[in-house]
Amino acid sequence: DGPDVVEALGVLGLKSPLTGPFHLGGRLAPAADAVGVTLSGEVEGVTASAQGTVSALLRPDRIDARVEASGPEAAVVGAWTGVVGVPRRPFDLAGRLNRDGSRLSFDDLRIHAGGTSLTVSGSLGELPRCVGTDLGFAATGTDLSELSALTRLRLPAKTFRIGGRFLRRLDGLAIDGVELNTGGATIHAAGTIGEPPR
Repeated sequence: DGPDVVEALGVLGLKSPLTGPFHLGGRLAPAADAVGVTLSGEVEGVTASAQGTVSALLRPDRIDARVEASGPEAAVVGAWTGVVGVPRRPFDLAGRLNRDGSRLSFDDLRIHAGGTSLTVSGSLGELPRCVGTDLGFAATGTDLSELSALTRLRLPAKTFRIGGRFLRRLDGLAIDGVELNTGGATIHAAGTIGEPPR
Protein backbone atom coordinates (compact mmCIF):
# COMPACT_ATOMS: atom_id res chain seq x y z
CA ASP A 1 0.00 0.00 0.00
CA GLY A 2 1.16 3.54 -0.63
CA PRO A 3 0.02 7.16 -0.99
CA ASP A 4 1.05 7.72 -4.63
CA VAL A 5 1.40 5.14 -7.41
CA VAL A 6 3.35 7.59 -9.62
CA GLU A 7 6.10 7.91 -7.00
CA ALA A 8 6.20 4.15 -6.37
CA LEU A 9 6.50 3.24 -10.07
CA GLY A 10 9.06 6.02 -10.58
CA VAL A 11 11.45 4.09 -8.32
CA LEU A 12 11.29 1.26 -10.88
CA GLY A 13 11.65 3.65 -13.83
CA LEU A 14 8.00 3.22 -14.85
CA LYS A 15 5.29 5.82 -15.53
CA SER A 16 1.57 5.78 -14.81
CA PRO A 17 -1.37 7.87 -16.09
CA LEU A 18 -3.07 7.08 -12.77
CA THR A 19 -2.30 8.92 -9.55
CA GLY A 20 -3.14 8.54 -5.90
CA PRO A 21 -3.21 5.77 -3.30
CA PHE A 22 -2.62 2.20 -4.45
CA HIS A 23 -2.58 -1.38 -3.24
CA LEU A 24 -0.24 -4.05 -4.60
CA GLY A 25 0.07 -7.65 -3.47
CA GLY A 26 1.96 -10.62 -4.78
CA ARG A 27 3.57 -13.98 -4.31
CA LEU A 28 6.82 -15.40 -5.66
CA ALA A 29 7.72 -19.08 -5.89
CA PRO A 30 10.56 -21.03 -7.49
CA ALA A 31 9.74 -22.74 -10.78
CA ALA A 32 11.80 -24.75 -13.30
CA ASP A 33 14.36 -22.30 -14.78
CA ALA A 34 12.08 -19.41 -13.78
CA VAL A 35 10.22 -17.65 -10.99
CA GLY A 36 6.50 -18.13 -10.49
CA VAL A 37 4.75 -14.79 -9.97
CA THR A 38 1.25 -13.90 -8.85
CA LEU A 39 0.45 -10.17 -8.66
CA SER A 40 -2.66 -8.09 -8.07
CA GLY A 41 -3.15 -4.37 -7.62
CA GLU A 42 -5.69 -1.55 -7.51
CA VAL A 43 -5.51 2.21 -8.06
CA GLU A 44 -8.27 4.73 -8.88
CA GLY A 45 -10.82 1.95 -9.45
CA VAL A 46 -8.58 0.09 -11.91
CA THR A 47 -7.77 -3.47 -10.85
CA ALA A 48 -5.15 -5.66 -12.48
CA SER A 49 -3.68 -9.10 -11.92
CA ALA A 50 -1.09 -11.36 -13.52
CA GLN A 51 -0.16 -14.97 -12.92
CA GLY A 52 2.67 -16.82 -14.64
CA THR A 53 6.44 -17.14 -14.79
CA VAL A 54 9.39 -14.84 -15.47
CA SER A 55 12.93 -15.90 -16.28
CA ALA A 56 14.38 -13.59 -13.60
CA LEU A 57 12.96 -10.83 -11.41
CA LEU A 58 15.49 -8.11 -12.26
CA ARG A 59 15.92 -9.01 -15.96
CA PRO A 60 12.72 -10.70 -17.15
CA ASP A 61 13.81 -11.67 -20.69
CA ARG A 62 11.12 -14.34 -20.76
CA ILE A 63 7.59 -13.85 -19.45
CA ASP A 64 4.61 -16.16 -19.78
CA ALA A 65 1.56 -14.91 -17.90
CA ARG A 66 -2.19 -14.63 -17.87
CA VAL A 67 -3.19 -11.00 -17.33
CA GLU A 68 -6.50 -9.42 -16.38
CA ALA A 69 -7.55 -5.82 -15.79
CA SER A 70 -10.73 -3.80 -15.45
CA GLY A 71 -11.67 -0.24 -14.68
CA PRO A 72 -14.10 2.64 -15.15
CA GLU A 73 -12.40 4.21 -18.19
CA ALA A 74 -10.68 2.50 -21.15
CA ALA A 75 -8.89 5.75 -22.05
CA VAL A 76 -6.52 4.94 -19.17
CA VAL A 77 -5.26 1.93 -21.14
CA GLY A 78 -4.77 4.19 -24.14
CA ALA A 79 -2.77 6.68 -22.07
CA TRP A 80 -0.57 3.87 -20.74
CA THR A 81 0.11 2.40 -24.20
CA GLY A 82 0.31 5.71 -26.09
CA VAL A 83 -2.82 5.01 -28.18
CA VAL A 84 -4.87 8.19 -28.63
CA GLY A 85 -8.66 8.14 -29.08
CA VAL A 86 -9.63 5.11 -26.96
CA PRO A 87 -13.31 5.56 -25.92
CA ARG A 88 -14.02 6.75 -22.37
CA ARG A 89 -16.00 3.67 -21.35
CA PRO A 90 -15.72 1.02 -18.61
CA PHE A 91 -13.39 -1.78 -19.72
CA ASP A 92 -12.09 -5.22 -18.91
CA LEU A 93 -9.36 -7.24 -20.57
CA ALA A 94 -7.97 -10.75 -20.19
CA GLY A 95 -5.53 -12.92 -22.09
CA ARG A 96 -2.11 -14.49 -22.23
CA LEU A 97 1.04 -12.43 -22.64
CA ASN A 98 4.37 -13.93 -23.69
CA ARG A 99 7.74 -12.24 -23.98
CA ASP A 100 10.84 -13.93 -25.36
CA GLY A 101 13.71 -11.45 -25.56
CA SER A 102 12.46 -8.47 -27.56
CA ARG A 103 9.46 -10.39 -28.99
CA LEU A 104 6.12 -9.72 -27.29
CA SER A 105 3.10 -11.80 -28.25
CA PHE A 106 -0.55 -12.12 -27.22
CA ASP A 107 -2.80 -15.15 -27.24
CA ASP A 108 -6.54 -14.41 -27.41
CA LEU A 109 -6.27 -11.08 -25.59
CA ARG A 110 -9.93 -10.06 -25.19
CA ILE A 111 -10.86 -6.45 -24.51
CA HIS A 112 -14.36 -5.09 -23.81
CA ALA A 113 -14.94 -1.32 -23.68
CA GLY A 114 -18.52 -0.11 -23.57
CA GLY A 115 -20.37 -1.84 -26.40
CA THR A 116 -17.21 -2.88 -28.26
CA SER A 117 -15.41 -6.22 -27.96
CA LEU A 118 -11.96 -6.87 -29.45
CA THR A 119 -9.83 -10.02 -29.62
CA VAL A 120 -6.15 -9.81 -30.57
CA SER A 121 -3.63 -12.61 -31.20
CA GLY A 122 -0.14 -12.41 -32.63
CA SER A 123 3.16 -10.67 -31.99
CA LEU A 124 4.62 -7.18 -31.81
CA GLY A 125 7.91 -6.38 -33.52
CA GLU A 126 10.88 -4.90 -31.72
CA LEU A 127 10.44 -1.37 -30.35
CA PRO A 128 10.50 1.46 -31.25
CA ARG A 129 9.35 0.90 -34.88
CA CYS A 130 7.74 -2.50 -34.20
CA VAL A 131 8.85 -3.87 -37.61
CA GLY A 132 7.76 -7.49 -37.81
CA THR A 133 4.44 -6.97 -36.03
CA ASP A 134 1.77 -9.45 -37.11
CA LEU A 135 -1.50 -9.13 -35.18
CA GLY A 136 -4.76 -10.81 -36.05
CA PHE A 137 -7.85 -9.03 -34.74
CA ALA A 138 -11.63 -9.38 -34.63
CA ALA A 139 -14.06 -6.83 -33.19
CA THR A 140 -17.79 -6.34 -32.83
CA GLY A 141 -19.69 -3.41 -31.45
CA THR A 142 -22.92 -1.51 -31.14
CA ASP A 143 -21.63 1.91 -32.32
CA LEU A 144 -18.88 2.22 -34.94
CA SER A 145 -18.73 6.00 -34.41
CA GLU A 146 -17.12 5.37 -31.00
CA LEU A 147 -13.94 4.50 -32.93
CA SER A 148 -13.86 7.75 -34.92
CA ALA A 149 -11.30 9.43 -32.63
CA LEU A 150 -9.14 6.31 -32.61
CA THR A 151 -9.09 5.89 -36.40
CA ARG A 152 -9.26 9.62 -37.26
CA LEU A 153 -12.13 8.80 -39.65
CA ARG A 154 -15.77 9.91 -39.61
CA LEU A 155 -17.64 6.67 -38.92
CA PRO A 156 -21.40 5.97 -38.79
CA ALA A 157 -23.24 5.25 -35.54
CA LYS A 158 -24.13 1.67 -36.55
CA THR A 159 -23.46 -1.84 -35.30
CA PHE A 160 -20.36 -3.41 -36.85
CA ARG A 161 -18.14 -6.43 -37.21
CA ILE A 162 -14.53 -6.23 -38.40
CA GLY A 163 -11.58 -8.61 -38.63
CA GLY A 164 -8.21 -9.00 -40.31
CA ARG A 165 -4.49 -8.54 -39.67
CA PHE A 166 -2.21 -5.58 -38.91
CA LEU A 167 1.37 -5.92 -40.17
CA ARG A 168 4.33 -3.61 -39.55
CA ARG A 169 6.77 -3.79 -42.45
CA LEU A 170 9.91 -1.81 -43.29
CA ASP A 171 7.87 0.41 -45.64
CA GLY A 172 5.04 1.11 -43.20
CA LEU A 173 1.90 -0.22 -41.55
CA ALA A 174 -0.09 -2.70 -43.63
CA ILE A 175 -3.44 -4.47 -43.36
CA ASP A 176 -4.33 -7.88 -44.75
CA GLY A 177 -7.68 -9.58 -45.25
CA VAL A 178 -9.63 -6.85 -43.45
CA GLU A 179 -13.40 -7.15 -43.72
CA LEU A 180 -15.80 -4.61 -42.22
CA ASN A 181 -19.55 -5.24 -42.04
CA THR A 182 -21.80 -2.33 -41.03
CA GLY A 183 -25.16 -0.93 -42.07
CA GLY A 184 -25.77 -3.74 -44.59
CA ALA A 185 -22.49 -3.00 -46.40
CA THR A 186 -19.29 -5.06 -46.53
CA ILE A 187 -15.90 -3.47 -47.16
CA HIS A 188 -12.78 -5.50 -47.95
CA ALA A 189 -9.33 -3.93 -47.61
CA ALA A 190 -5.67 -4.94 -47.93
CA GLY A 191 -2.42 -3.10 -48.59
CA THR A 192 0.08 -0.68 -47.11
CA ILE A 193 -1.34 2.30 -45.23
CA GLY A 194 1.94 4.17 -44.82
CA GLU A 195 4.31 5.23 -42.10
CA PRO A 196 2.49 5.81 -38.78
CA PRO A 197 1.00 8.09 -37.59
CA ARG A 198 0.04 9.33 -41.06
